[in-house]
Amino acid sequence: MFRAADVRFQVSIRFIARQLIACLLFPAAVFTLLAYLQVRKWLYPQSPPVAPQASGSPFSKVDIETEDGLNISGWYAPPPKAAGEAA
Repeated sequence: MFRAADVRFQVSIRFIARQLIACLLFPAAVFTLLAYLQVRKWLYPQSPPVAPQASGSPFSKVDIETEDGLNISGWYAPPPKAAGEAA
C-alpha cells in the first residue's frame, strides 16, 4: 500500500522533472530562435547594395575572365581624394 509520504515523493519528483525540462528547453528554444534570426539577417539583408550609378560617384565597369573560364562582373570605384598629406 502506498503511504502519503510516497505520494508526496512521487509528486515532488514529477515537479522537479518538469522544472528541469522547462529550465533546459526554454534557453534552448531562445538560443535557437536567436540563431535563426541572426542567420536570416546575414543571408537576407534588409537593403540591397547600392550601385555606383545611384550614388553618383565615379566608377568603371569591370569584367574579368578567370583561368577556368568564369566571368566575373563588377565595378571599380576609385577612393576619394585625400584632403591633406599623409603623415
